[in-house]
Order: sequence, then structure tokens, then C-alpha cells
Amino acid sequence: MKFTVNTKPFKNALSLAVVDSNVVKYYMKSTIVQITASADRLRVNTEASSIITEVSVYGSGDCDASVLLDAILLKKLVSTIDSAQLDIEFNGNSVCIVTTDGRYNLPVLGDTNESSLRRPINVDESASAVEVNVEDWKFIKSYQMYARSEFDGYPAYTQVFVGDSGDILVGCQKRSLFTHSSCNVFGTIGSTCLISESVVNMLNAVPDNATISRVEDQYVISASTDAFEYTTQFEPKYESDEFGYYMADKIIDMMNTFDTPYIAVLTTDVLNILNRVSILSKRLTKLHLKVDNSGITFSNNDMKSTINVQDAPDAHYEIDMNPDMLRNVISHCPEVNIRIYPAKRDDELVGIVITSGKLSVILAGVE
Repeated sequence: MKFTVNTKPFKNALSLAVVDSNVVKYYMKSTIVQITASADRLRVNTEASSIITEVSVYGSGDCDASVLLDAILLKKLVSTIDSAQLDIEFNGNSVCIVTTDGRYNLPVLGDTNESSLRRPINVDESASAVEVNVEDWKFIKSYQMYARSEFDGYPAYTQVFVGDSGDILVGCQKRSLFTHSSCNVFGTIGSTCLISESVVNMLNAVPDNATISRVEDQYVISASTDAFEYTTQFEPKYESDEFGYYMADKIIDMMNTFDTPYIAVLTTDVLNILNRVSILSKRLTKLHLKVDNSGITFSNNDMKSTINVQDAPDAHYEIDMNPDMLRNVISHCPEVNIRIYPAKRDDELVGIVITSGKLSVILAGVE
């Protein structure tokens, strides 16, 4: 029993279906790929946390067969193959990948008659769809996901807040760190919801010209080329008394910098100072910041350094910050310039707000 497929589209199918960062041992189904052969299609199915994916590749076969394989093992093996075509032979307890230069056996992990991976739901042709803005999702992953909470005691903050008006929040209440950007990622079909890290990883890997539709409480992404058809279904979470609330309005309001004096500095200037602080005091948990109309000064018992600025507003404030967290924030700023503002609550200084392009970050001070 054999199926013949062009190597390049099969590689593409595995790259789309098997997102390495979503393959985790605590969710065992994510480590498995199901391949199903028919007369003219090879179907690749995977599951990850909150995600169901299917990619169909065109080819030719002489059988109907379906097996479960190690997802990463298959993806890595196929990625090394240079021949234009390959054959997949189904041999009961194993699958053999046959190329022009050899044969490579992979063990079958399970019988699909007893256990199969789920398939995405079908989308009605009349359903509204918008194009997936991959660049916005790449921005979120590159510059905001580092702030995501990993503490189970705050489940809402382990997710990405997606507002129906385009607000994206990622943050951690325990660390008093929140990031905000405006990316209307779901266009006219979206509603306020919470998106998992695995969904963000998947949305960074979708093919060009993919579209997304909303089907009740699910979202379905579709794309089609001459070589394959791609469908992914994911389910967002929603704020609730049980899961928690992001308190997005309050957080965004605290990041409001309208008519607030700021210091504008180069990102690299701040990073250079913070890197020196790390070298001198690896276990330092408090760094003093002083802002006045000449610039911003960083100091502790081992160092003192000032970034001078021109045309600074007449603003004076001092606050202690965690240097490691501050360095992490600055290193994830997308622009070469940043602006630093005082963050206040009820007229009391509680931290700083840093803006860089369309990104805003609020970071609390330390006592």
C-alpha cells in the first residue's frame, strides 16, 4: 500500500500542521500526527491545546490507510529530503518513507480505528471571512508575549486579551507588568475574548492569503493553493467569574499618556546602562531612577549613570525599579527610540509607562 506525493508540498503541509512550539508533553495529542491516504489525497491532521488542524496534499495512492506517527520525527525526517517526490508505504506496524536515495522506517504509534485525531469543522461558504493579518500576530509574539503570566493562580493573565475594538493586552498581575498594542486582528468578525499562547504560535505560521471566519464560539482559518488545502479551528476563552477578568479598561487607562511629560531616549542607551548594572550586581532587585529636566539617572550602591536629553519637560520624579524586569521590557521595544512617562494612580507615582511605536508597557515600581 503506497501513496506518492511531491516532497515540497508535503514539507509545507507538515510545517503548517506541526508547529514545534505547540508540541508539548503535557498535551500528548500534540506530539502525534495522523496521516490518511486515499486515491488522490494525503491528509495530515494534528491537535494542540485549543487547536485542530488539517492539511490535504494532492498526490496518488493505491490504498485507503490511516496511521498515527511521531509528529516531530516525521517533520524532521521529511525536512531533510531533497528528491522531488517521495513514496509513503503503509506496512502495518510501520510506515516507510521511500526516496531516490533510500528507505526510512517510522514506527506506527496507534491504530486509528481505536483513536483518531479530530478534524476541523466545515465553514459555510456564506460565512463572513477576513484575511489573517500575520504581521500583527508576529508583532504580538515578538514584543508582547514575554509579559504573559505563567502563574495558574491568575488564569486570565496566562492568555492574550483581544478586544473587539482592537486592543491587545498581555501581562501579569503578579509582576505588575502589562503590554498594550492596537491590532484589529479579527476585523469585523471578532468579539472580546482570550487567546492562548498556542493559538498565537499557530497564527504566526499560517500561509499567505489565509482567511478567518467565526462559527459560533469557534474560529476557523482556511487557505488553498495548487498543492494543498489548509484548515485550522481554534476556540478562544472568555472572561468569567471562574476564569477571571483582565480589567482591560483600567489597565489601558493607566497607560494613557495624554498631556503627560516624558523623557525621550535611545533604546540602546538604556540597555547599555542596564547591562552594566547586571554585570556589577547580578542579584540586584532594586535600581533607583531619577528623572528631571536634564535627563534620567540610574543609580545604586555600585554605579550611577545619566542619559542627558535636550528639550526635556519640567518633570521631576524618582522611583525604584526591578532592573531585570526593566531590561526585559526595554529589550522587547520595537523602535530605536522610547518615551518614558510617570505612571500614577490617584496622583500617586506607582511605576513608569514606556512607549515604543504602537507598543505601550506599564511596569510597577518596587519598594
